[in-house]
Amino acid sequence: MATERRDGLGRRELLTAAVATASVSLVRAQAPVPATPAQTTLADVPLAEGTTITVERRDDIALIGINRPAKQNRLDSVTRKRLGEALYAYEHDASLRAAVLFGHGERFTRGIDVDEAQVSLLAPPGAAPSAPTIDILGKATPPTGKPVICVAHGDTWNLGHEIYLACDIRVATANTRFGQDENTHGRFPGGGATVRFVREVNHPHCRMMYDTFHANIEEKKIPDAIRSCTKETVHVHISENDRGTPGEGHVAWDETFDTLKQVGYDGWMVVEAFGLALPALAAATKIWRRMFRDEEQLSADALTFMKREWGKRC
Repeated sequence: MATERRDGLGRRELLTAAVATASVSLVRAQAPVPATPAQTTLADVPLAEGTTITVERRDDIALIGINRPAKQNRLDSVTRKRLGEALYAYEHDASLRAAVLFGHGERFTRGIDVDEAQVSLLAPPGAAPSAPTIDILGKATPPTGKPVICVAHGDTWNLGHEIYLACDIRVATANTRFGQDENTHGRFPGGGATVRFVREVNHPHCRMMYDTFHANIEEKKIPDAIRSCTKETVHVHISENDRGTPGEGHVAWDETFDTLKQVGYDGWMVVEAFGLALPALAAATKIWRRMFRDEEQLSADALTFMKREWGKRC
């Protein structure tokens, strides 16, 4: 749905209102009604061109919408700031009991606006924020104390998936497509959504993979990283720091194999290495030189390495 109808309830509006009403009913049963009229701090922000965060009040419910359809509803720094300001105003508005977060258009959000984020990171520090904010992920600030309901549809990727999992109540339409593909594009997932998503789905066919190449870059302590996702891991990529032959680089192999053995891992271990045979893949993985003599030699050396390291611990 490219635009929101203002003359009636759309399918998503009806869904969000229903979810919020159910949540508010629970909150009403638990919280006393203020004896005096509350001061309103969260104002309506109608849908309009250039408005990236909309706000619509419905009695004691606030509908908060992400509105950057031309950018797949990706969140740039300005939009994230506006979302944080809206959440802060909602939290401190005593007349509001619940907020519903959704995306305008064909999707919830594909996550962070990477191009804008790169520019922002390289730019000199700007002025301090003029209005207080709340980080919906609860990392920069504590999260809201009042319920936030997320209604996802279409693409719900990366930061969008993190936001979805951070909300108190989560509803997804049948066409929702969840994705955590930061590593594919050389970015770091920052909120732990991979493990949290598997735990919340709680289905034997939904599990995760541990990758030694990315852990070498992203994790502070390899043993802690492995132990944090022991029950969820069914597949391990044995990959060297330079994507070459395992055992010939500086991945912390002793810590890796020791911990996998200690936690009782008994799943697949598969070598992951990249060469020059596929130019597009070599470019995407930043392979610019020959990493091994040939694929057969790589396979033989990698298998020998994995068997030797695992055998030491049997």
